[in-house]
Amino acid sequence: MKQEFELEAPKALSLPEIDENVFNKLMAHVLASRKEILDQWVEPFQAAVKELRLDVRLPGGGRDWEQIEKNRKKTEVLAGEFAKQLRGKIGPEFLLAIRAYAFAIAPRQISDTAKSQLLAALGFSVNTSAVKQATVTKKNFDSALAKLRTVANIVNDPQLSKNTYLLDGQQSDQLNLLNLGKIGRVSLTQLSSGAATLIHQFASIDMACGQLLADKKFTNLVLIVDEGDAFLHLAWQQRYIDYLDKTVARLKKRFEVVQVLVATHSPVLMSDFPRDCIYLLDGKSWIEDLLEDSTLPKPPESFGAPLDTVVQNVGQAGTMGVFSARIIKRTVEEILAGRSVSRERIEMIGDPVIRRQLDKKLQENILSEASI
Repeated sequence: MKQEFELEAPKALSLPEIDENVFNKLMAHVLASRKEILDQWVEPFQAAVKELRLDVRLPGGGRDWEQIEKNRKKTEVLAGEFAKQLRGKIGPEFLLAIRAYAFAIAPRQISDTAKSQLLAALGFSVNTSAVKQATVTKKNFDSALAKLRTVANIVNDPQLSKNTYLLDGQQSDQLNLLNLGKIGRVSLTQLSSGAATLIHQFASIDMACGQLLADKKFTNLVLIVDEGDAFLHLAWQQRYIDYLDKTVARLKKRFEVVQVLVATHSPVLMSDFPRDCIYLLDGKSWIEDLLEDSTLPKPPESFGAPLDTVVQNVGQAGTMGVFSARIIKRTVEEILAGRSVSRERIEMIGDPVIRRQLDKKLQENILSEASI
């Protein structure tokens, strides 16, 4: 990436954020299973939640919404205290276990059996008959916890206390072998969306060509790129053809023949091609061109030409927006008709030639009126 794109960005591991909602759910699971849990430290939380539920009832049977909001904030504090005590019970693997729990409960509603198995796995003393066969939820928990332990070892943080870790090449390769899925994601960091798009596009081309070569049936390559520069900033458009040229140069070492077709509306890209390599599409079908015995037209200038020339000759469009053109045309008509036009209106015109000519004509009008 550094050699081809002159970019350097480290890879990072991103883990799902653990927030108070996870602990709210866990606390709700624990309190809903209170009859099955033997841990005495849970009882004060059971009493506190029961009291909060009573507070929201009005004498007429309605609900006190102001009190409900207060209770929501109290519940957040309660969940924090619950998390602190649970951390003391679980020990150093506290966050690993919570991350595995959050992963296991994420996809769907879970059964009471699955809840009991998860709570037992988190270290709660559960008073229920043992279920010999682990539920899918429990298997997901065990699998996630095993992977998270490996992740913790790779990033050298036994507690996985952060949500993001910068990686070196070896760590990135090790994590990619784990197939983390929704447990975590390895991605490039400190790249703009344009840079990331370019790297993804050219990396995809490289991988697709690698698959063709592995088939050992293909020796020639036709690479068709349709609007590959779409949504790129102008600065990235200026680099696009250079990147494409470097990519093609590398592909020529692997294929006998490489031909590239690029479709674009960008005058910046057009200015990177010689006129003999550009064909202007006229909107006609191939059968219309065949019957008319016509060939696609070529622009008079393109390679290294000024952008306004490229826009006119290759893009076959004006160099000014319709709105600004309409305002300038109206200004010209008003000046020619001898009407008063403010200096600010002329000064805002960006084209120095148009601005100078309009200013000159305006001064002539003023002098003519003064002489009368």
